[in-house]
Amino acid sequence: MTQQEQQEFTESLEAALSWMQAIQERLKANDNTQGPRDALEARLRETEKIHASEHEGRVKMDMALVTAETLLQGGDEELKNHTLAQLKDLKTLWEETCTYIIHCHSRIEWVWLHWSEYLKAYEEFELWLTRQRRSLDVGVELQLGVKEKLWQVDQQRVALSDVHGQAALLERLLDEAAALHNRTQDPSVEAQAQERLQEAYDHLRDGAQERLLLLQKIAEEHQTYRGCVHRFQSWLLAKTKELTDLMEEEETAESRLKSIKALDDSVASEEETLLLIEGMAEAVGASTSPAGAEAVMEEAEELRLGWQRLRQGFCEAEEGLHTSLDSHSQYRTRCRRLGDDIGRLRELLQGLDLQLQEGRGAGGHGDGGEEQMVSRWRKYTGVRNTLSGEESQVEHLKAQLKDLFRFSEDSGHLSDDVLSVVKEHHRYVTER
Repeated sequence: MTQQEQQEFTESLEAALSWMQAIQERLKANDNTQGPRDALEARLRETEKIHASEHEGRVKMDMALVTAETLLQGGDEELKNHTLAQLKDLKTLWEETCTYIIHCHSRIEWVWLHWSEYLKAYEEFELWLTRQRRSLDVGVELQLGVKEKLWQVDQQRVALSDVHGQAALLERLLDEAAALHNRTQDPSVEAQAQERLQEAYDHLRDGAQERLLLLQKIAEEHQTYRGCVHRFQSWLLAKTKELTDLMEEEETAESRLKSIKALDDSVASEEETLLLIEGMAEAVGASTSPAGAEAVMEEAEELRLGWQRLRQGFCEAEEGLHTSLDSHSQYRTRCRRLGDDIGRLRELLQGLDLQLQEGRGAGGHGDGGEEQMVSRWRKYTGVRNTLSGEESQVEHLKAQLKDLFRFSEDSGHLSDDVLSVVKEHHRYVTER
C-alpha cells in the first residue's frame, strides 16, 4: 500500500464527512415548523434542495468506500481495523444524515401541506359565509299569497339546514387551526382567530334562524287571516239563508218581525269580528307584495259589503213587515168603520120598515078620515125623504168598500154585506 492510496482514502473520507456535517448544519437551521407560512415555505424549499443533493453525498460516500477497499486488502491488520472503524462511523453518520434529511423534509412538508389544505378549506368556508351574509342582508322578499309564502318558508328551511350542515366543517377547521397553532404558533391560527370564525358562524346561524321564524310568522298570519275570511264568508251565507227561510215561513208578521230583530242583533254584534279581520288584512297586506296586498284589502272590503248587504236585507225585511202590519191595522180599522156604517144603515132601514108597517096597520081600521090620510101621507113622505137622504151614505159605503180592495187581504164578507144593504135600500126606494 502506498502513501498515495492512504492519502486518497483520507481525503475522500474527509470530503464525505464534511458534506454530511454541512448538510446536518443546514438541516438544523431549517428544522423548525413555527412561524408564518411564508417562512415555512422557504424552509420547505431549502429541505427540498437538501433532499435533491443526496445523490452528491452518495457519490462522496461511494468514493470513500472505493478508496477504502485498497487499504482493507493490505496486510497491515492495525490499519485494516482502523479503516473498518472509520468506515463504520462513516456509514452510521450517513444513515443518520439520510434519515435526518427525510424526516426534516417530511415534517416540514407535512405541516406545509396541512396548512395548505386548511387554508383551502378556510377560504371556501369564508366564501360560503360571505354568500350567506349577503343573502341575509337582503330584506325579506314580499310574496303574493299564502302558497308563495309557504314556498319561501320551505326555501329558508333548506338554507338553515345548509347552515347547520356546515357546523361539522367548522368544527374540523377549528381543530385543524388548533393543531396548526400548536406546531407553528402563527397568529393567523391562534385561539382568537378561531373564536372570530366561530362567532361569525354563530351570527350567521342565528340570523338564518330568525329569518325562518319571521317567514313562518308571516305565512301563519296570512293562513290565519284566510281562515277567518272563509269562516266569515260561510257565516254570511248561513245568515242570508236564515233570513230567506224566515221570510218564507207561514207565521204572523209579529212573530217574524221578532225573529228577524233577534237575528239582526246577532249579525250586528259580529261587526267586532269584521273589524278584527280588517285589522288582520292591514297587517297581512304590510307583509305581502303590492298586488297581493291589494287583493287582501279588496277581500276585506268585500266582506264589509257583504255584511252591509245582509244588514240592509234585515232592514228591508223589517220595513216590509212593519208596512204589512200597518196595512193590516188600517184594513181592520176601515173594516170596523164600514161594518159600523152598514149596521147603522141596516138599522135605519129596519126602523123605516117598522114605521111603514105601523102606518099600514093603522090605516086598516075602517075608512079613517082625512086626518089619518094626511098623517099616513106625511109618514110615507118622511120615509121617502129619509131614504133619499141616505143615498149619500150608500155611495159612501161603496167608496169604502172600493178603498178596501187596495189591501191584499180578502174583503169578500164585507162586499157581500155592502151589496146586501145597497139592494135593500134600493128596494125601499123603488117600492115607496
